[in-house]
Amino acid sequence: MPGIAGGIPGASEFEEFVGELVRLCFFRSLENLQPQVRDLDGSQIRDWIASNRAESGFWSTARSRYDANQVIFECKNKDSLKASDLHQMTYYLNERKGRLGFLCFRGRFNPTYERHLKTCLTDHGVAIIVLGENDLRVFTRQAKNEKVKEAHLFEKLDALERL
Repeated sequence: MPGIAGGIPGASEFEEFVGELVRLCFFRSLENLQPQVRDLDGSQIRDWIASNRAESGFWSTARSRYDANQVIFECKNKDSLKASDLHQMTYYLNERKGRLGFLCFRGRFNPTYERHLKTCLTDHGVAIIVLGENDLRVFTRQAKNEKVKEAHLFEKLDALERL
């Protein structure tokens, strides 16, 4: 993420970047995007939540498979994830909000995450799609070109469901 400092110093800016990306890329399907702010360890953490109103495509599939009426985007302004990051996301997902969430971070997907993602899906029934820097760049490019496609999201979901 160009110009955004890693860690706590750039956390708010990274969160705003992710929120704006969601707003630009998925405005046709996700509405009422709002930040959810809470105090944790003395720092404000902003998760984004949006209403899924899609009638077709990826977001409709997400709603039918995972009850994703509300979609949560959790932002981690760091290069690598820990199991606790995935457990935190699992805690946010439920029958009311939906069982699909996106964990956005600055790094690259590490194959060690697969074991945790599979556990979340098989043991807890929740799907967490990890969006790393490369994924965020794909969406940034699509937003700039005004050609948002859902193929990348479908590929991420397919990879998760095949674990």
